Amino acid sequence: MFIDILTNQLFVFGISLLSLSYYFVNRKFTMRKEDGIIFILLGLFMLITGLYSLFTWTLPGPYNILFYDLYPIAGLLFLSFGLHLFFEAREYKYLGFIASIFGIITIVYGMYGYYLKLTNNPLLFFLLYLFTGLASLFSLPLSLYIDERQENKYMLYLFVVLLSIAGILSLFIGVYTLYYHLI
Repeated sequence: MFIDILTNQLFVFGISLLSLSYYFVNRKFTMRKEDGIIFILLGLFMLITGLYSLFTWTLPGPYNILFYDLYPIAGLLFLSFGLHLFFEAREYKYLGFIASIFGIITIVYGMYGYYLKLTNNPLLFFLLYLFTGLASLFSLPLSLYIDERQENKYMLYLFVVLLSIAGILSLFIGVYTLYYHLI
């Protein structure tokens, strides 16, 4: 049975991005084990609901690809970050590398979604994918600074701003689409 949970996923994605922003603003370059639990839970939610939606989507093909190819991967990234924190991993560069590749792919998906006009508001869709992709791209240089125990406040704040914009866009799109998913 298919249940449309796209708005819920947009809300959780926005909350996850804003939580990550808040984490980095407050922790800066100090990682704490107990902070990993929330990211593990958010990542698990995104992974499970993303896979569920990918496998049970009943509408024409391009929509499940556009909306759900990347969502479980985002869940894996949040889950991995949470596990890195929880198990006090020493290196984040591999996670940053994977996130940066994810960022490039996310931007490409956003460009195609915008070009093909597969949503009611292609520009908002594109901006969400663009800012999410850009934040993911900056994960690699940020992770290298974290691994070297160096602080680069400009890199950190650029990352936080990109994440925050993407998080706000996700919440806004969730509110915007809520009406259409209720009728």
